[in-house]
Amino acid sequence: MKVRIACISVALAVALPASAADWNDGAGSLKDMSGGAAVAVPAPVPVQTYRGAWYFRFDGGIGSIGTPTLSETGLDIGDRDGPAAVLPATGPDYRATKPDWFSSDFSTFATVGGGAGYNFSNGFRVDATIEKRFKDDVLLEGSDSWDTHALCTTTGCWQPVANRTTNFEVTDETKIDATLWMVNAYYDLFSNRGFTPYIGAGIGFAWNELNRRHTSTYAVCDDTTGVCAAPTTETASGRANKFTLAYAAMAGVSYDLSEMTAVDLGYRYLFISGSDIALDINDDISRVEIGDQHVHQFRAGLRFNVN
Repeated sequence: MKVRIACISVALAVALPASAADWNDGAGSLKDMSGGAAVAVPAPVPVQTYRGAWYFRFDGGIGSIGTPTLSETGLDIGDRDGPAAVLPATGPDYRATKPDWFSSDFSTFATVGGGAGYNFSNGFRVDATIEKRFKDDVLLEGSDSWDTHALCTTTGCWQPVANRTTNFEVTDETKIDATLWMVNAYYDLFSNRGFTPYIGAGIGFAWNELNRRHTSTYAVCDDTTGVCAAPTTETASGRANKFTLAYAAMAGVSYDLSEMTAVDLGYRYLFISGSDIALDINDDISRVEIGDQHVHQFRAGLRFNVN
C-alpha cells in the first residue's frame, strides 16, 4: 500500500507543472492573460432625475388695479318729509349722490396664498389655489345745501321756508375683504439648466365680504342769524357676502433649486367681476355698486414636489 501511494504522488508531481503551463495554451499564469492591458469596467447605469407628480405651492403677489366704476342708487337726499301717499314722487329738495363724492383705495392689489397641484408627464400641470386679498376701501363723502321747503296746507304742495337753508353731509364707507378660489392649468414650454418658462390660465370665483357704514346729517339754518337747529342724523350699517366670477392669464419662469424645490416668478392678469351692498337708510334702499376689477400683478413663490 505504501509503495502504491508513493507512486501516485510521484506521478502527480510530474503531471501538475505541465498541466499548469498548458491550461491556457501556454499563455502563462492568470495575471499574464491580459497581456498587461487594463480590464474594461462596465459603464454605470444612469440615474433618472426625480420629479414628484404632486406638489404644493406658496405664493405672494402685489400689483396695480385700475379704479373700478363706483356708484350709489336709492339714497333720496332731501326728500324726507311728509307721507309718501300725498307727496309728489320727488319734491323740490330731492338730491342724489354725486359721482365726485366717491374716492377709493384701489391703488395696490396684494395677495398671499397657497395650493396643491399635479405634474403630468407631457409638460402640463394643474393646481388649485386659495389666496387672501388685502382690504380695499370705497368712500362716499360729500356735502350739499338747498333752500328749505315745507308742506303747503294743500295736500301735495311744497312751499319755501323764508330765510332757511338745509345743509347736508354724508360719510359712507365700504370695506372689501376678499378670498380668491382658483383652478389653474399650465404648460411648461421647455427646460434648460433648471429654468422652465411656462404659460397658464385659471378660472374660479372671489368670495367678497363687504362691510358698509353710513352716517348722514341734515341741519336747517337761519340765513339771517346764522344759527342752525340741532341736526338730524341718520345711521345704518350692514354686511354682505357676494360670490363673483374671477379668471386669470399667467406667464412666468421657474428655477429648480433642487429636485424637490423650485422658485416661481411670474406675471398674472386677473379679472374680478363687480359686487354691491345695499342698506336700508330711513326707508330708502341705498345700494353701493363696485364695478369690474382688472388687476396686473407680479407674483413670487415656491413649489415643493412630493410623491
